[in-house]
Amino acid sequence: MFYISWNPNSEKKLYEINVDANRFIIETCKKYRVKKLIYTSSIDVVFGGAPIKDGDESLPYPVKFLDYYSYSKSLAEKDIIAANEDNGLLTCSLRTAGIYGPGDRTRLPSIINT
Repeated sequence: MFYISWNPNSEKKLYEINVDANRFIIETCKKYRVKKLIYTSSIDVVFGGAPIKDGDESLPYPVKFLDYYSYSKSLAEKDIIAANEDNGLLTCSLRTAGIYGPGDRTRLPSIINT
């Protein structure tokens, strides 16, 4: 299974989408014996404000997150990692730097309008 969530401005919505929905998806995958789950995380889960040089998957989470989006994505990522090999489910978290393309009404327009 592969899915991508978007970035609403409300902390409540962020939590519902990035944490609650993610937990529901994990449990559903285990229930229906899905073999693999790929989670689209964000580079923001390890970005503490300073440039990242030679970063890899061993980068720690920052002590303080820059915003609630980053924090909620880190909670979801931790759940994904914890679910790996649980009930036969293999999980992977991809820390993307940005996703945009046709149909994007958030990221690309903000870049163009800057």
